Amino acid sequence: MLESRIVGGDHGGNFLRLISLFDHRFRLTKKERYEAGALEPMVKHRKHRRYPVRFKSIFSTDGVHIEDGVVTDLSLEGCRLTSAIHVPPDIPIEIHIRPDQHVPVYVSSAVVRWERDSVFGLEFKDLPALESATLTRLLWSLPS
Repeated sequence: MLESRIVGGDHGGNFLRLISLFDHRFRLTKKERYEAGALEPMVKHRKHRRYPVRFKSIFSTDGVHIEDGVVTDLSLEGCRLTSAIHVPPDIPIEIHIRPDQHVPVYVSSAVVRWERDSVFGLEFKDLPALESATLTRLLWSLPS
């Protein structure tokens, strides 16, 4: 144990309690620490960087009705979208992202992955090469 490495004798009960707590915390698995409230929810490692943006957008869940939204946290694989309407997870969506001073990006196939209040996360599916190139150029033009 760590306290056996301490030189100079007794450092008080508080220090030993701290060492005990430290030792206990790192023996727990990540799942156990999450369940105990010590960790935020686990997020899969993302392959692409997210860029904080604020772009206007229009989207549709049925191909007929158009809704307004605001895109934030944009990446090559998806984005966060804020809208006045509720869209549950696993709903397919098509979206036009309309950045100021840049060519719009049309994503014909995206899926809602999570939803919280009026914010939801989209995963882009089967982005055509032209739209992927447009999105890539847009992301490269953003400040780091």
